[in-house]
Amino acid sequence: MRKITLFILSTLVVFGSERAFAGSDWSPYVSAKVDASKLYASNNILEEPFNVGFGGAVGMQYQLTANFALRGELELSLHSFSSDKKFDDSPHLYIKDSYDYKQTTVLANFYIERDRGWKLKPYGMVGLGMANFKETITKSTYVFLTDTTTYTENNDKGNAFAFAFGAGFAFDILDNLKGDIGVRYMITSPVTILSPTAGIRYTF
Repeated sequence: MRKITLFILSTLVVFGSERAFAGSDWSPYVSAKVDASKLYASNNILEEPFNVGFGGAVGMQYQLTANFALRGELELSLHSFSSDKKFDDSPHLYIKDSYDYKQTTVLANFYIERDRGWKLKPYGMVGLGMANFKETITKSTYVFLTDTTTYTENNDKGNAFAFAFGAGFAFDILDNLKGDIGVRYMITSPVTILSPTAGIRYTF
């Protein structure tokens, strides 16, 4: 809840700063992204690790030179993964492992981007922040497909340090609206998430 409240307050600050930065080298912006994420977990239980994640950010861009800009932003992202793995021990017995992982992450991201002169505007980024996660592993044993024994092997939740790095390129859609295609690694103590991303960014 605190992370979401902080994100909302940051959004209000960006909108309130639009007039203050008009005509200067500073430009506030908002962005939204969707990604097709792959989860790398230490237990290697996932057979179908791809899922869709979502994120939004508020930030500030500074025009460093005629062609290069620096950006700093606060990003909130949501990821959720679920998968099953079955083990056939006999014609009448099999074991199923179910894995569920949910993560909410707040990152402070920093970019350098060649934002002028080229149609495709390449950038690199790094991010630091915190992740709130919940990881659950459930085992079920089926005998003759009727009797079922289910127990939770692992139910872990908490907060973890998050580090991200990535690269991509932006392109103009309208005067103040850019598209964004990239790829990013996000690393926490429980998992690593690889995310090809697509998004939009509106600059005020």
